[in-house]
Amino acid sequence: MKILMPLNPTDNIDILIKGGADEFYCGFIPPESKNTYVNILTEYENNDFTTIEELKNKADIIHSYGKKIFVVLNFQYYTEAFLEILLSTIEKLNELPIDAFILSDLGLITQVRVRFPEIEVHLSTVTGAFNTYALRFFQDLGVTRIVLPDHLNNDEIAALTQHAPKMQLEIFVMNNRCIHLECLCRFHHWQKGQPHPAPSSLSRTTLGHIKRILRQFPHKILGLLFNNPVIKKVFENILNQTRDLHGCRLPFDVSPLNLPATRERIQKAQELERYFGPFHVFMRYPPCGACTLYRAWHQGIDVFKIDGRFNPFSKKLKDLRFIIECAGFLAQAKDEKEFIVFCKNRFKKIFGHRCTHEQCYDLNIWIQN
Repeated sequence: MKILMPLNPTDNIDILIKGGADEFYCGFIPPESKNTYVNILTEYENNDFTTIEELKNKADIIHSYGKKIFVVLNFQYYTEAFLEILLSTIEKLNELPIDAFILSDLGLITQVRVRFPEIEVHLSTVTGAFNTYALRFFQDLGVTRIVLPDHLNNDEIAALTQHAPKMQLEIFVMNNRCIHLECLCRFHHWQKGQPHPAPSSLSRTTLGHIKRILRQFPHKILGLLFNNPVIKKVFENILNQTRDLHGCRLPFDVSPLNLPATRERIQKAQELERYFGPFHVFMRYPPCGACTLYRAWHQGIDVFKIDGRFNPFSKKLKDLRFIIECAGFLAQAKDEKEFIVFCKNRFKKIFGHRCTHEQCYDLNIWIQN
């Protein structure tokens, strides 16, 4: 079993490895492309490596422990000119060396396989490998590991692992959980010339202060407040002032489709609305998939990925400690129910609050347990 950790230029690798991290992944922005071809959400842009020297320093430390480091270049598509810059960058980074590249764009993957057949390629979750046909297609293309789409539930992952070709599969277990089809999302990256959010008039620091204040109040009370149209509008206006607005933060209205608007259906629609917009940003805790470890591990998946390159180092340490402790209990748990109880107890102990269904990767697990 391997725990794959996010890495940014300021992280202390020694502490993460001593805490149990097995592999690392990071972003890299070629300096010559930053102001020419691409815009990136602020939260990623400020936490990616921008110089080869800086990345080499981290890679050397990681390799001194016998661990691996991967570089993420997972835009869903690139212009022809940008592809040439990336291929040149990959050639330089490969000399450090970098152990694998996490890619998404088919054009980039095929070019890397042709020009640098010795390079190991992992398929990013944003590509969207939904079924065994897709897994075999990318295996034939030379991909050695696939990060499964993070909207898949336990049963869907089980079906894939039973019929998948013999290759390494990886899943997210902390922080990353898009209830949309993430492979169709274009909010994380966009190429120059495309519409994108206006510059921010509200800093991320201010946004963080607002979140911390709100989270001092009971979760249920705030949930009721966010159902109030006036209060909801106030926080929508706050969100409109942020530069890094993306799909999950847009306020969606959910209502029963072609069905009578009964009290029960309205309540369910309001619960679904909380996955988006102001409630999502200000109140929803980071998603957690620790409970999915049990079935995934028994199904043969042995790479578990923690999301959050932009998270504070203290949060990364808590995430790592939590997943390591849960993973350590896998062999001892007599069944899934006992494992889930253990995970919930450790979650409350480490993060200081109980887990909620709004955080859970697989809602069926939360409801049943």
